[in-house]
Amino acid sequence: MMDVQFTSPKEYPPGTVFSLLKQAWTPLWNPGLKKNIRRFDLEVTECEETVGACTFVTCLDSTPVGMGSYDPRQMPERGEIGWNCVIPGYQGKGIGKAQIQEILRIFRSRGIRKACVTTTDEDFFVSAQRTYESCGFTVVRRTENNNLEYELEL
Repeated sequence: MMDVQFTSPKEYPPGTVFSLLKQAWTPLWNPGLKKNIRRFDLEVTECEETVGACTFVTCLDSTPVGMGSYDPRQMPERGEIGWNCVIPGYQGKGIGKAQIQEILRIFRSRGIRKACVTTTDEDFFVSAQRTYESCGFTVVRRTENNNLEYELEL
């Protein structure tokens, strides 16, 4: 496993989280996705004590290669894994799994009892599904809008 570091988004220029997500999600890029990612990036910057504190930039040799985020507002019952990605060129190397494991470590340290994450049942998200399953998550629900909801007891 490579030596990855999880760093505060405050250490990077505004727009870094947007750029990472855009690079990773290019095959799905559309105006709605762009709007949602732009809004999230602004929240990371403008709400640094809340959203920004629950987001990290993943670095390899000081180079941003991905990001992860989570929402602990339903603690201690549950924590939600949010936006996360690894940019092309660094995918398939265990970085995504390391990001999810870091979020699970944070959840456990806060006494959160259940981790939850939602992804879409499409080819683009198969690697995300495999990552969640390799971290111990199981599908608990398939929604009518093609989403897979995963949970993991901590």
